[in-house]
This record gives sequence, C-alpha cells and structure tokens, in this order.
Amino acid sequence: MEEDYEVQAGDCISSIAYERGFSLETIWNHPANAALKQRRRNPYVLRPGDVLKIPDKTEHLESCQTEKRHTFKLKGVPAMLRVRLVDHEDLPRANLPYTLSVDGQTESGQTDDDGLIERVIPPNARTAVLRFRVNDLPQEYELRLGHLDPNDDSHGIQQRLTNLGYGFVAGEGSPPDERTTTAAFQRKAGLDPTGEPDVATRQKLTQLHGV
Repeated sequence: MEEDYEVQAGDCISSIAYERGFSLETIWNHPANAALKQRRRNPYVLRPGDVLKIPDKTEHLESCQTEKRHTFKLKGVPAMLRVRLVDHEDLPRANLPYTLSVDGQTESGQTDDDGLIERVIPPNARTAVLRFRVNDLPQEYELRLGHLDPNDDSHGIQQRLTNLGYGFVAGEGSPPDERTTTAAFQRKAGLDPTGEPDVATRQKLTQLHGV
C-alpha cells in the first residue's frame, strides 16, 4: 500500500529510500512526487514537513544460473560523504591527516591534494565527527548528515554560509547577524553586498557550497 511520508529533520532521500528497501530514483521519480521534485530540484535537500509518496513494492524477476552464487546490489548503497577542507584564504588543506567517525565507526586518512575527503557511508547515517590538527592545535567538527535545508529560506542560506566559514569564529565573541554574513559572502563573491539573499547570491552560494 502506498504511503505518504512526512520528511523529518535529518532525513534525506537516500535514508528514506534505504530504510524502505527502494532505490532513491524509484521514490523521487514516482509521478505523485512530481510537484515536490519540481519545487526542490535536488533530492538530497528536503525540508522537514515535505511529503513524499512512497510507492508499493513490486515484484522484479531476474534470470540466474542455478548452482551459482549471485550478488544483487541496491542502487544508492552505500552513499558517499564528501567534505573539502580549506584554510582562511580558501586554499586547500592538502594531505592533512584526519579521523572521521560516522555513527561511531572511525577511520583515519588524509585529505587529497585538493583538501577533499571522500568516504562511503550508510545511506541512513545521521552524524559524523571530523578531527584533525592545524598548527598542532586540535580541531573537531560535528557533521549533521541530512540536516541541510533548501537554499530558498534563511536557515538553509545560513547553514551554507556557516559551512563556508562565514559565521561564528571561536574566540571572537558573538556570531554576526545574517545580513553581515550574507554581505561578507557577497563581497568575496564579487556581488553587490546588500546583505539580502537575492537570486544571484543563492545561486553563487549553492555553486560554491556544492549543493
């Protein structure tokens, strides 16, 4: 029986599909989700309160040779986590050792030449903790997976600005207000620093943030 599912904080299309045994394409491309697909554009950035239609499961037949072992893989499993580390001049933190814990499972590695970290994770992973050292000072960041809101509201805009470094800096007092952080981003991006998140600002922000 088809189900109407209301998106909760921390949900994304990958986690919703995985926990129900579907590929994300099956749910996202369901005709009943066409209006939401048009509004959100990106299936990985949903807003709490959005409603997804979950289709009925259907039988799918595959022809296989007997007395052989066969492997079937669900599309979209595992998912990929990508994080890029840069310094205050937007230069990549290349070849930097780190540890990354995802839902309690910890792995060590180092960033690539572009400061990028890539790790396969379960589609329904909820939290990650990234640790590294800069100038021998420990750094720790909690990543709330699936919590990024669309960029058409102030919260989603501020999330992206914070992730790009336009926000609170430890030891520098209270965080700046939204207009200040937006204007700072606009100046650096070569836009008119009005402090208002207009269409050009949101497009540039999404481009640089990656989603």
